[in-house]
Amino acid sequence: MRIPADWRPLRVEHDRGVMMVGDGAQAIIQIKWWRHGKKDFDSKAWIRQRTKRLVLEDTGPGLADFSPSGWALPAEDENKAIWYGYAPRAKLALEIVINRAVSDKVNRLVVSRVLPSLVVTQAESPTRWAIFDVSFETPPGFGVRSRHVKLGDVALEFVSDEGARLVIRQVYPATLALHRRKMAGWLDFSPFKEYRRCQHVGKVEEWSVASGNKILAGFRRRSRKRLPFPLSWISPKWSLATAMLDEALDRLIVTEYDSPRENDDGPLTAVLETTNWAKFESGES
Repeated sequence: MRIPADWRPLRVEHDRGVMMVGDGAQAIIQIKWWRHGKKDFDSKAWIRQRTKRLVLEDTGPGLADFSPSGWALPAEDENKAIWYGYAPRAKLALEIVINRAVSDKVNRLVVSRVLPSLVVTQAESPTRWAIFDVSFETPPGFGVRSRHVKLGDVALEFVSDEGARLVIRQVYPATLALHRRKMAGWLDFSPFKEYRRCQHVGKVEEWSVASGNKILAGFRRRSRKRLPFPLSWISPKWSLATAMLDEALDRLIVTEYDSPRENDDGPLTAVLETTNWAKFESGES
């Protein structure tokens, strides 16, 4: 979902499926989500249970992923409006509560622009992420396992059902990060613990990749990872780690990709090519 640049998450409880979004003065919308895995899940009945005052309606082409969907009709003295929708492809149910106490302009913005921007990512498609001022895209089939999210240092660890592991990290400003250690030194510095022992294969080499309208330049290194003896023969991994500099945004981008297959570089390259997509799609340099 797209929100204005001066809005931000005020509270996020991922385990409970709750997020509150607002500007510097007040909360504007609250989003709740549920995943229903039952094959016989009745989405219309679920929505009816949430409220008795519901008008199901066509909410426009921007919400084609959500069917059924509709608005709960608030009482005249209620300072809220509620929208419900169910996305069958994601088995995802949403409840969005809008604070009607905000200005009419903000209310119109939510209804005309924010809500219609809702889209669902299919499981077989890449997934876009935006966290603080960091954005990237992960290949199909990867889910979050661990996260290290701090202002100026954002890192997420993803895993796939096929046994691959992907780490994406951005440290900014890069000028300060490179005062702490040289760029190649960041290849050995990860916020996530591992049980496999790493054996480097070859030397660190210079590397570059196109990302948006710019070139990221830095270093990469290949490694072989094994479990400690006597389990070293079980599920060995090939690893590619990179440390790249985005001079225009003053960011250090550190990635690592572990795969059961040797020279399986495609997923990591795809991540770097789409790093900070929110910046270059909005026209920022």
